[in-house]
Amino acid sequence: MFKSKKKAQISIEALILVGIIVLGATIFASMYLNRIARGISDSTNLDSGLSDLFYDPFGDGTGSCSGGYPLHCCNETQDSGEDAIDCGGECPGCPIPPNTFSIDLTLNPLGSTPINQEFGVTVTLTNTTGESGAIIKAVNIKEGFALTPNCTLSGQTQESTGYYNNVNISLDSGAGTLNFTCSAEGTYNISVDAGIPDTTYSDSKATEKIITSGFSPAYSVKIIEPAEGAYLAMEKQVNFRASITPTPLAGENDSCVWFVNDELLTPLMPASNSCSLENIMLSEPTFKKGENEIVVYATRRVGGVMTNNAKASVLIKIIDMPDSGELILFAPRTVFVGDNFNIKVYGLDQGQVNAARSSFDFSFTTDCEVTSSSPVCGSTTIGVSTIYFCDYPAVCSRPLYAQTAPHDSIEVTASLSGSTPAEFFSIYDLAYYSGNCNTTASEFGILQSCIVPFSGGLGYNDNYWSISSYGFLKAYIDDSIDNENSNVYGTLIGYVS
Repeated sequence: MFKSKKKAQISIEALILVGIIVLGATIFASMYLNRIARGISDSTNLDSGLSDLFYDPFGDGTGSCSGGYPLHCCNETQDSGEDAIDCGGECPGCPIPPNTFSIDLTLNPLGSTPINQEFGVTVTLTNTTGESGAIIKAVNIKEGFALTPNCTLSGQTQESTGYYNNVNISLDSGAGTLNFTCSAEGTYNISVDAGIPDTTYSDSKATEKIITSGFSPAYSVKIIEPAEGAYLAMEKQVNFRASITPTPLAGENDSCVWFVNDELLTPLMPASNSCSLENIMLSEPTFKKGENEIVVYATRRVGGVMTNNAKASVLIKIIDMPDSGELILFAPRTVFVGDNFNIKVYGLDQGQVNAARSSFDFSFTTDCEVTSSSPVCGSTTIGVSTIYFCDYPAVCSRPLYAQTAPHDSIEVTASLSGSTPAEFFSIYDLAYYSGNCNTTASEFGILQSCIVPFSGGLGYNDNYWSISSYGFLKAYIDDSIDNENSNVYGTLIGYVS
């Protein structure tokens, strides 16, 4: 009986031991499985991070590049087997995106440069296209909005004034230098075009250069023929000669480029010495009756490189030669409204030329008039003929109604009974047409505003808002305060300061 009770006690202890073992195993298994789960999560996050840094060719590979491009495309070369679209755009931290073609300009020296002193423009290329053969293609030089002959590009030939085409300076080394010389003070805009021929890669940049006054005392040019103010006959031959100082030394070469009224003069038979042109015919369209400006640009080179540049100019008067007993009128080619000029009466007979005349004997096709009946008379020699002349002062007092903007030129004819008429061009500019009145023209007519220096003066006030058959409006303001006038057509406010 005692034996049986002992066996039962052993069985209960065994059950308790087994329970403890099972419970411990359960707790261990739970902790182990949780650790595996955390490891899998960490592995997934690590893999995701690595995928952002290393492109998986079997995935989408977008990474964190802006524009959806892979990060590894930030380098300058495309990996083997990649499509062209795979490597493009700009990635964070990449200073130069692929397929870039651009230029930058740097002045040397920076700032201003004196007249006739050479300066440089360095053209720096950025090219990550993989293409070679980049060149400077063209250069143009402007003053304001107009191409100018005042600056020249060394070692290159102008296609037209201020424009150089087919420059063809290589940029494969990453940079190229352009050397310039300017013969007149001013602010010049230099524009450079570069590209790779037979591709779409190109770029243009511009920079400004300030040239200060003062010709170099070591180099100058002077026009010897024709002389300043000379009278020359249309359809006659003359020589164009320039003198250059100092005389060129061994290895130095001078050349000249001539302009007539801002147009390049190209002789039919160029002289071996371009600073001395022989037998130039004075004929239309290069030369005009009236005043003509002759300009010469002289250049000195050593071994093809420009070392100096200088400019000179003269004004000459070109007239038709009169026949015996013929009187001819002459006027400058262009006159500004409000500026005084001379109407010249000339011929071969002194008594006929110097005959007494009234200012009312002259007529014009617009608002111009001879202002004095007392001319200044004299004579000049053309060839073997003595020409007698009398200069009558004249002025064009207002623009024509057809002139819709300043600097519009209108042809005017001046006439004198028994004389061959003179034709010239009238130009107006508010800066010239000042005095008491300023005039602005448009396609609707002319607005003329006049300021009288004291109240109630000169009878102007009886003519406010005068509407004429020409359709123009005149307003006269005689107070140094804001002045407002109204009628059925509207209101005009004039501000006087």
